[in-house]
Amino acid sequence: LIVLKEKRIERRTRQRAESLAKTSTQNVWSKQPSSVKYEQESGTSKQFIQAASLNKLVRVLTSAHTRDREFCNTFLLTYPSFTTSGILFEKLKERHNVPSSVDANAKKVIRTRIYEVFKSWLEDYAEDLSPELTQEMYKWIRANVELEPGTSSERLYKCIEDKE
Repeated sequence: LIVLKEKRIERRTRQRAESLAKTSTQNVWSKQPSSVKYEQESGTSKQFIQAASLNKLVRVLTSAHTRDREFCNTFLLTYPSFTTSGILFEKLKERHNVPSSVDANAKKVIRTRIYEVFKSWLEDYAEDLSPELTQEMYKWIRANVELEPGTSSERLYKCIEDKE
């Protein structure tokens, strides 16, 4: 019985690693057949994500159409169970490279959401980040995020200054 359980755990771990490797190589902007599976909260109109690929989760997290701070906090609390900090950082960088086919206003909103995620991550979940990854994030933010007074980019820069 113990051997069977160990083999099952080993198989699940291998499947998770294969899935993670596959998802991490697909660009977050690429069209993907998988969808987000939602669950309706009993007695309310609120929906919760039950299942989705990492790319889909990043797209929901940084959506130009919706803003859900509760989802952001839940995502940042749970992402270590299904991906690494390094892969998530790469996915957010991919998402920041908005294709030219996306309208300018949506592009701005998506980037604002990304900056908000970075700020929350650095302020509230920094223990998930290695010192090397934290420094890499700071360097990338300084090189790729335009500082605009009174915006989320300014708050992100202030967060970095406070951390250093």
